[in-house]
Amino acid sequence: MQFLNPWLLLGLLGVSIPIVIHLLNRFRYRDIDWAAMDLLRRALVVRARRVRLEDLILLVLRCAVLALLALAIARPTLTPEGGAAWAPGGADVGAVVAIDASFSMAHKPGVYSRFDDAIERTREVLKTFKPGDPVTVVLLGSRPRVLFRNTGYEADRLDSVLQAAAPLPEKVNLEGCLKEIEGLVSEIKAPVRECFLVTDAQTATWSGLSEPARASLGRIAESGRVFFVPVPAARSENLSVVRFECQSGVIRRGELAHYVAAVRNCGDQPRQRVTVTLYWGDKAVDQRIIDRIEPGKTEEAPLYVRFTDPGPVRLSVKIVDDDLPLDNVRSAVADIRAQVRVLCIEGAAITEAGEGESQFLCAALELGESGTPQSQVMIDRVGWQDLASRRLSDYHVAALIDVPGLADEQVEALGQFVDAGGGLLCFLGPNTQPGAIHKSLQFQGGSLLPGKIREAVGQENEKAQERWPEPVPGHPVAQVLAGLSKEFLSQVLVRRYFPLELAPGARSVVKLGSGDEEVLVAEKPLGRGRVVLLTSTADRAWNDLSIHPVYPMLLNGMLTFLGRAAHERPLVVGETLALPLPLAADRGEAVATFHAPGGAERSVQTIRRDGQVLAELGATEQPGFYEVGYSGATAALPVAVNVDPAESNVHPLADAAVAEALRGLLVNVVRPDEDLKSAIERGRIGREIWWELMLLALVVLLSEGYLAYWFTRRAAAEETPASDTRRAATVVTEKEGRACDAQTMGT
Repeated sequence: MQFLNPWLLLGLLGVSIPIVIHLLNRFRYRDIDWAAMDLLRRALVVRARRVRLEDLILLVLRCAVLALLALAIARPTLTPEGGAAWAPGGADVGAVVAIDASFSMAHKPGVYSRFDDAIERTREVLKTFKPGDPVTVVLLGSRPRVLFRNTGYEADRLDSVLQAAAPLPEKVNLEGCLKEIEGLVSEIKAPVRECFLVTDAQTATWSGLSEPARASLGRIAESGRVFFVPVPAARSENLSVVRFECQSGVIRRGELAHYVAAVRNCGDQPRQRVTVTLYWGDKAVDQRIIDRIEPGKTEEAPLYVRFTDPGPVRLSVKIVDDDLPLDNVRSAVADIRAQVRVLCIEGAAITEAGEGESQFLCAALELGESGTPQSQVMIDRVGWQDLASRRLSDYHVAALIDVPGLADEQVEALGQFVDAGGGLLCFLGPNTQPGAIHKSLQFQGGSLLPGKIREAVGQENEKAQERWPEPVPGHPVAQVLAGLSKEFLSQVLVRRYFPLELAPGARSVVKLGSGDEEVLVAEKPLGRGRVVLLTSTADRAWNDLSIHPVYPMLLNGMLTFLGRAAHERPLVVGETLALPLPLAADRGEAVATFHAPGGAERSVQTIRRDGQVLAELGATEQPGFYEVGYSGATAALPVAVNVDPAESNVHPLADAAVAEALRGLLVNVVRPDEDLKSAIERGRIGREIWWELMLLALVVLLSEGYLAYWFTRRAAAEETPASDTRRAATVVTEKEGRACDAQTMGT
């Protein structure tokens, strides 16, 4: 037993108060020898003994009340060692040990990685348990992995489980993992519950906890004691490939493709002579050296490759290994097509000569990014009223050009086309009415467009309203224009456009000024596809873009971005892999086989959804190339899966920052240099019994009151015989007095 408020045990000195009062009462009267009282003393001697016994009983009860109150205020607790005999089920302490297994824990600046240190700290925690104590061990990643669930503690068995554990190539989904831990803690059947969070206290994860995460931690703390156990982090140097993507237009057979690899220095020291290598399969095809990368900065390396044959290719970019190798490689898949199919949906009639608003668009796409004619892009043109005559699944990209509106069934067909992985390119113009177009293009409770269109501003021939495009850094389409000079871009004049209020999830790609709504090009994801909006016309009516050399470059960048097949879009570890297969939707059941990077193989039944056949694997677990094969396929479809670059910043929170992040939560923070066993034993308070002591004090007080009342009534009932005795003593005394008087008088 121990006490939470041991200094309040001084209240036990109050027990002396009734004793002192009792002793004072004993010496309150002075004994005077008087012969007449001898007879009365003899009559009351038997009763006096009983009164002393009753007084002693009442004294003991009054002392017990004060002692119990003093003990209750001191809050005594029964530790597991002291409470094993009474605890239900015989269990003392139960715990959930949650180990951060995100890939930042694989950071290894020396002999041991952070994950190795976390396993060692976990062993220190487990040494504080006794055999049979219920224990749960879980790894935290994009989802929790339970290794040992609510099972009696066995040192050898748990040690073998910990030896087999390894960090996951994932980022921690803290909100989801803490929600799962709530349920795991509630499963523990023990008087004392504990939860240990063993982590590297990474800044990206623990700084600025979200409200759901704080709420989960609060509920866990209500169920038991929570310990935050950070592992020591000697250094935080790390280089990471954060981006790898194509910067050229449509990737075509026989042409040179331009890729860009972005490398970030996540450490505290500058890095020099960083080698970046591009691999086609296992073969190195290009290499660049970045001279210097400052701390916290990102530098790009241009890489080039020429594809000779159509079909999917596997590309990877790598840098030299450092303390965290998992983020030193990034992969991509490129589908080299013999032809890209585009459907232009005209808002105005197409003349017999083939003239229309899409004329400049078609010319730019057929010309290609390099300015030379190409045959890899096939373009069909159709009026918006005749859209139902075309099957959208035959095309990679659909382009809406100044369409005033569409019927509900047409919008539904376009929405399903994009949701299944297609691309939608929208141009506005004189036929566009903001209210009508928003009301028309509604799909699944929202607009197909990436924002709300305002009324058009500017005049067609008003020079004062001329603006030119300014690419927004970071977007793949904007990267096409990023290398161009401002003088070159200023030759592209935009005289009239529709301001755009971006919807949630949408992004600006090219702007026309510093205002939030001064947007020329915007995009948003929709299902597995994308929608790109250009807020001006596709012809020369409102701008000079269509006759400028930048137009083919911009359109081919959009075409590459929108026309990317589903298997070309890289995933992040933990995301669901659901791949549409080029099979007829009315075909019977088919089986698809997934091959994971580690060699594991799994076959799944295809499903039909939204007019497509899907092969769905579920959450990906490893970086690299997954391959999907199916009956009738000449070759498996590769899908690139990469780690989340947000996890590459391996800086841990300082002690003060940890305290600030957990401020207001009942979480015990154990410093890396603190003795973990002592911290746990100090915090392991056991079961408090102050309530039972207060209840017992009340019972004793009531008992003392009842006995005092009963003793008093009995003494009153015995008062009459005692009075008779006193009267008899008085008569005797009077007789003795008279005898004395007579004798005196005779003398």
